[in-house]
Amino acid sequence: MALVRAVCTACGSNLEVDDKKEAAICPYCGAAYVVEKARDIYLTNNAKIESIHADTVNIGKNEEDRLYDSAEALIKLGKSKDALSTFQKMTNSYPYDYRGWWGLAKAESNGLNTMIPEKSMVSVLEHMESAIKVAPDDIAEELKGKANRYKDSCIETLKSRMNELPKMKAKFNTLCKPPKQSRMLALAGIITIILAVAVFVIGITAEGSNPTLCKALMFVSVALLIISIVLGFSSTKANNKNTREKDALEVEINKLNKTDEVLNDVSRIVF
Repeated sequence: MALVRAVCTACGSNLEVDDKKEAAICPYCGAAYVVEKARDIYLTNNAKIESIHADTVNIGKNEEDRLYDSAEALIKLGKSKDALSTFQKMTNSYPYDYRGWWGLAKAESNGLNTMIPEKSMVSVLEHMESAIKVAPDDIAEELKGKANRYKDSCIETLKSRMNELPKMKAKFNTLCKPPKQSRMLALAGIITIILAVAVFVIGITAEGSNPTLCKALMFVSVALLIISIVLGFSSTKANNKNTREKDALEVEINKLNKTDEVLNDVSRIVF
């Protein structure tokens, strides 16, 4: 581990950091910072301090730059929620800085990823829209290109999910009917009960003339009754499984119906 001198971009404390890391947390103020930037500030300070009068040295960063650097470092550290909170502070205090709005979009989408909650797609695109509105013209054009590519990816992802809807509805309609296995088991159970009753009646009739046959028939009758109970239980189990599958599928269908609404919202956003 190669330690180098650096300066915290938030509080200005002198640090020793691992030069191989991309980001780290300041032990003095708890702010996240990018190692490369912190190292560069230290080197700039020490390079200039001997040749420039102390009163003219200005290597400090303003608050919005510190917030931005901290949020970017948090993203590199994999702390998207903390980065989101920091970018939110930046947009609240400095709404004219496009970096805060674009940072919100990156943090909420986990690096412009479309595999996020569908409602978040709309929120991300709205943050991008805000960034484009406040950005300088040359930067705004570049952001428009990135925003339109992300929007197209969102639409493609949503349409891909919507393609599953007809299949799901067809399967749901099938599951609304009792499953064939359940119907067959129920029918077998009814037939078995009828046989058990018939055998029992025959056994009662034969009780006086042939006690041995009567006992055998009674045993068969009880066995058939047990089989009918097992068949009834199996039929109920099959029905319950069918109901669970149907309920789960209904939830997915409702989600996809909302996906259609999100698709319309995404399509309406124009940069």
